[in-house]
Amino acid sequence: KNFISFVINIVSSDITEKISNIQIAKHDLIENIKLNEKRSLESFNSRLVTPLFDRVKNIAERYPNNVALRLNDSTITYEQLIELVEERVDLLSDYLKSDDVVGVIGFKEFETIINIIALVKMGITYVPIDPEYPEKRQRFILSDANCSWYLSHSDIIINSSYKTNSNSNLSKPLYILYTSGTTGTPKGVMVPEIGIIRMLEDSKLNKLSCGYETFLQLNSLGFDISELEIWFPLTNGKTLEIIPKDYIFETDKLLNILSVNRKYGSIMSFTLLQELFSYSS
Repeated sequence: KNFISFVINIVSSDITEKISNIQIAKHDLIENIKLNEKRSLESFNSRLVTPLFDRVKNIAERYPNNVALRLNDSTITYEQLIELVEERVDLLSDYLKSDDVVGVIGFKEFETIINIIALVKMGITYVPIDPEYPEKRQRFILSDANCSWYLSHSDIIINSSYKTNSNSNLSKPLYILYTSGTTGTPKGVMVPEIGIIRMLEDSKLNKLSCGYETFLQLNSLGFDISELEIWFPLTNGKTLEIIPKDYIFETDKLLNILSVNRKYGSIMSFTLLQELFSYSS
């Protein structure tokens, strides 16, 4: 509705008018969004929040046998997930220091999720990298973020471009996400843990997700929305269903998953949603 209004405003505007000056939505709607955001910020107390790993662990203690991760026919319960994370932490502790920044190659597999949760438990900043990025871009990200190591599947690999003692201790983000670089060189955006937690505690998000037991992990780890896909279900006792990359382009495979008698929540592009409806009809 707002998009249509925006298009109409563009069409009816003077051709010399800057797009930045054309109103996207009605003034009342914009003011209402700003007011709700202000209230949300005022009610959020960052000193009382529970860290992400502790939230997942608390869920595991309450619902140990609930399925935490699913990939095709394989599953991992919350109890098993915590055990696997603890094992990974023991392994990584022999290599990593608290001020390290570590790359995570985001393959669509259990290992990737285990690697991320382990790094979060250790308080180490991670850098998600899409495995389909060209090798040159992967090397650039590892170098620009000054990753000491990177994790690929269950392997820990040293980054040859790492510069000792060059990471600042002034800021300790949860992760660093690199932009697409379509307008030039990709830039790293530092996202703090408190930012993800505030998003997870948004009352509107919780209302929208009510009644869903499984959430799809559709998007590449190179997209910021993938963090919400991962952390929301795992901090709420839901199942995170990892969708292989090729399923997005093979609609019948994705529909086979969605046809199982479970209630699914998902964040997907309008194009993919339209494709699913067209295919099923």
